[in-house]
Amino acid sequence: VVDTLFMDDIIYLLCREDFYQELFAETLTQAYPNGQNEAHVFLDRIKQIRNALSHANAISIHQAEQVICYTHDFIESVKEYYVKKGMEQVWNVPRIIKITDSLGNTFYNSTDTHAQMSIFKLKQNIYCGEFYSVNIEVDSTFSETEYDIIWLNQNAIQTMFTNKKTYFTTFDESDVSQVHTIKCTVTSHKNWHKYKYYDCRICLMFSVFPPISTL
Repeated sequence: VVDTLFMDDIIYLLCREDFYQELFAETLTQAYPNGQNEAHVFLDRIKQIRNALSHANAISIHQAEQVICYTHDFIESVKEYYVKKGMEQVWNVPRIIKITDSLGNTFYNSTDTHAQMSIFKLKQNIYCGEFYSVNIEVDSTFSETEYDIIWLNQNAIQTMFTNKKTYFTTFDESDVSQVHTIKCTVTSHKNWHKYKYYDCRICLMFSVFPPISTL
């Protein structure tokens, strides 16, 4: 799983000569026309800036501009590759890629799934009267102006959280249920959608128990 790799590992796999020529050269040629050595130089610069930030060290404005430009070049090269292959129109839609909540859960949404809705089951017990919040991360290659976000609590639309990446609530007795759901739907502004009416939907499933009795 790429999410568990260190930057050094990712750079090694991308820039190893045999891998690069066979797997990545065509995709990254726009960003690195001189090959894997050039790719290694620019990716290593990103790594150094990333390492500084991960240890709460300050970076310069120039370094911030560098990482924005270098990552943008990488992403645009991959996008250009798919355009040339005629694949940019196949489900090129905004997608929820990561979910975190106030209970410390982190879920990663599969990059490619045949299910119309990804379901994530919480292991923790939640009781009436408790506060709960959940945050989503949407694929950053799409501008926030390109899609809408809709939250549903037990299928009731939460209008005050429309187009917000964070939803929160305090459960009351009306929420008590063995199977309680909070859903989030992302829908692009295009005239077509991957699932007819929307492009991505995740569902958090858990139990909301009655309040703990005080004796």
